[in-house]
Amino acid sequence: MDAELYEEACFIRDRIQSLMDESNTSSWRDLGVLDWLVDRVDDLGFSIPTPIQARAAETILRSRAASCSLQAPTGSGKTLAFLLPCLSLLSYPPETHPEDLESPQLVIVVPTRELGVQIAMIVFRLFGGSVASDGIPGNRSNMFRYTGPRGVRVKGLVLEDEVDQAVEQRYLYGAHVVVGTPQLIAEAMARGVKVIGSDCRAIVVDEADACFKEDDIAASKTILDAVRELPVESASASASGEKPRVVLAGATLSQDVFDLAVRNRWIEPGSFVQVDISGATTGRGADASSSTSPASSSTSPPSPPPPARLLDGKHKRSSSPLVSSRLRHRYVTTNDSDMLGMLCRTILVDQKSHSLDSQPTRGIVYVADSAVARKISEPLRSVLWSRHDISVLLPQGEEPIKSLHAFRDNRTSLLVATLAASRGLDLPSVTHVYVVGVLPPADEYVHLCGRLGRIGSSDAGVMTTFIETSAEPEFRAMLENLRVPDDNVEKLDPPMPRSIEDLGALEGDDDAIDEAKRALETILALSKDETEDRGTGDIRE
Repeated sequence: MDAELYEEACFIRDRIQSLMDESNTSSWRDLGVLDWLVDRVDDLGFSIPTPIQARAAETILRSRAASCSLQAPTGSGKTLAFLLPCLSLLSYPPETHPEDLESPQLVIVVPTRELGVQIAMIVFRLFGGSVASDGIPGNRSNMFRYTGPRGVRVKGLVLEDEVDQAVEQRYLYGAHVVVGTPQLIAEAMARGVKVIGSDCRAIVVDEADACFKEDDIAASKTILDAVRELPVESASASASGEKPRVVLAGATLSQDVFDLAVRNRWIEPGSFVQVDISGATTGRGADASSSTSPASSSTSPPSPPPPARLLDGKHKRSSSPLVSSRLRHRYVTTNDSDMLGMLCRTILVDQKSHSLDSQPTRGIVYVADSAVARKISEPLRSVLWSRHDISVLLPQGEEPIKSLHAFRDNRTSLLVATLAASRGLDLPSVTHVYVVGVLPPADEYVHLCGRLGRIGSSDAGVMTTFIETSAEPEFRAMLENLRVPDDNVEKLDPPMPRSIEDLGALEGDDDAIDEAKRALETILALSKDETEDRGTGDIRE
């Protein structure tokens, strides 16, 4: 490391420590997280709790509330906010060995398979497991530094095969933690698997508003009803025999979510705490407004987050903005036949205009469904073949988790996915998100924005939406309702590429000119096909 970079790193380290001392920021250990979990999360690079993590740990581990909700902007660290305190509630060897368990101690319900795999992998690493990147020499997250209990297990119910294994092969036997989708957990329970039982100490419903939607509400009700009906004398949530903690988490928890939970007695209004941290968080362990650099002259400590609130049954949504104020929002109005061509040109221009001093461009293209994703993936590969390596993430595709990991591990730089994959995924260093041919509801738009500017990212990010001209008033109204400043919104008017210059060919660069010619042929051919097939195969499908 250069001496100049080393000095800057030391300055940042010392500055963070001084801010923690001045603001009395609690450490994980001060908040009651188990010592071996504190050591492990430090090795994984999350030494300092974010505001939502600090309040959540304090609420789950120290309050007498039987249930709580965690609401904070996407990318602010909600997953660790509920994982670390909930894992600290469990009993481990030598007190409780896997063979002593009649049911999992912690059940985490998620709306999608992809999010389930992500959370299961985080728990796996917290339990001392290693992934490929941990094998790099000197990496502190390798399993040889793990000091926690041995033999603890996390299992998933995110595939149909896993339900069959749970029924026929006791797949969940000895699991401390189970992560699954509502429908597959409910199916396993219906087939006699004890997912919710006497050993259950906590249940988390992540992205609760999605789990309570029409497709999953019946299954979610089955799971939470089972928790509610656990007899107190057999419940092991604590030494006093309390019911398991119920945690509802998400960035867009509506009034309907709380009303439904109260109406079904999944939560008790008198013992329900709402942890609501306002404002987007960027940078590890610090609010964006309190980030510090050597050039900064400010010495005032960051403001502490608002305290958790004990509610009396009248639950209200946060009135604060749900998307980062640093995020740039762009939109393009066009017709279906030109939409893909404009997308390709916009991606190329974004890459060409990106500063060499900033991180490389990494983008996600969201479309309405799998059919559209399949349709545009090959044209995108043809047009961008030397600029981006592309992964396609489909709900029922082949090896979707490998596609996800390829993008996360920087083996690919552009991910094509459906809107269903926008919930909760932590994909590092995404600089651009493109939404093509569909205007998502406001809550889904918030989650799409949440792929940008996540903890640890140095780039605030750019959100670009391609819509039909008639949808422009509705789109602008949605941004206004989300309290996005007008200064952060830009309408683009990129011309449909008709020449190689439109695709960024460099004068005198033969390779770039040949590449641009091939790309232009692909776009124009696809545009022609779209026009001829209007009504049966357009990009909206």
